Amino acid sequence: MSDAATATPTEHHDAHDDHDGHDGHPADSYYVRIAVILAVITALEVALSYLGAPTLVEVGGLLLMMAIKFFLVAAHFMHLRFDSRSSPVSSTRGCSWR
Repeated sequence: MSDAATATPTEHHDAHDDHDGHDGHPADSYYVRIAVILAVITALEVALSYLGAPTLVEVGGLLLMMAIKFFLVAAHFMHLRFDSRSSPVSSTRGCSWR
């Protein structure tokens, strides 16, 4: 017997608030929040490029924000967050030279 079968209606409803019921993936609002975060980081990147900061600060800041955006996109929009832990190992196997 599963937990869903023994849960009260309120508990069952609470368990499904964060996703739309499709393979444990979050609702659209979750992805909208990630998109807003990406837009804010992009705005910070543009602002940093116009501030006239020293080159090292500007390039370092841009690289840091770029890396944050890369991991957000890879983890959330490419659904890597929901893959098994062995998936990155098997998916990079084709990238080897031999």
